[in-house]
Amino acid sequence: GLAKGQLGDARLLQPTSMTAVPLVLDRILKEIYEKLNSRSPISAPLFTYLMEYKIRWKTRGYDTPIVNRLLCKKIAEAVGGNLEYIMVGGAALNPRTQALLKAALNCKQITQGYGATETCGGVTGMYADDLTYGSIGIPLEGANMKLVDWADGGYLTKDKPNPRGELMIGGDLVGDGYYKAPELTAEAFVTDSDGLRWFYTGDIAEVFPDGHFRIIDRKKDLTKVSNGEYISLGKIEASLKSSKLVENICVVANSEANYVIALVTPNNKALFSLGQELGLPASYGREQLCAEPSVCDRVLESIRESAQLNDLKR
Repeated sequence: GLAKGQLGDARLLQPTSMTAVPLVLDRILKEIYEKLNSRSPISAPLFTYLMEYKIRWKTRGYDTPIVNRLLCKKIAEAVGGNLEYIMVGGAALNPRTQALLKAALNCKQITQGYGATETCGGVTGMYADDLTYGSIGIPLEGANMKLVDWADGGYLTKDKPNPRGELMIGGDLVGDGYYKAPELTAEAFVTDSDGLRWFYTGDIAEVFPDGHFRIIDRKKDLTKVSNGEYISLGKIEASLKSSKLVENICVVANSEANYVIALVTPNNKALFSLGQELGLPASYGREQLCAEPSVCDRVLESIRESAQLNDLKR
């Protein structure tokens, strides 16, 4: 960590663009909320209200200069004050995290790309003026993309209002196969009658009228519970991870039950702050705090709030 009084790299270098994985953005957002919560009880709710106000106007193509000057400018200074573009990849980015940070840091764009090792890297990219959240953009030059039905999961190319299905990527950028794994290669790669090589990504996507794609599920993350419903473990994890009290989370399902179980690793800083807030002894360590019923209740409450904010059904 930094010695007291020292500035971080971002403040010193004042970058105009940066690359990051979603976990880094999740931590930046949680750090913002931690500092707001330490100031007053209304700081965090007021910040959320103003950011949602800004997001509504930004999606319509307008800006909010007063909010930018009074609030966003101060937050943006934590990363140098000049940050315009953040390029994200490596995992799915929570759309709410994307929207809140784009507003709070006053960025022109937080772009999300998509690609795979099997396709030699990235195959999609967002426009710099794209106003949507959760999109992976449109295919890059040389990349072909199409959807195929996955009936078992209920994703079909004839779905309304937009086609949905397993995403396939084709073109010269697609690899020959997996090293010394002919069975896996046969499952994941295929060559069509025109000689074009295609790769089954295992990701479920939705394509919109303007040609941009959105990843909505992953076949390997989908599991069926006792009532026959398919649920996306990855989507649940990404949504619940936005809780300020959660550092990491693993969601598992039981085919004999109609609910899921979450194994939560709490955020240390937030955990000890919560202990102080609840008036627990300062001598309590991590294990003692995690075993305290009042702490567990607050963590569960925070997780439920994150589920509602991310539109999880139940």
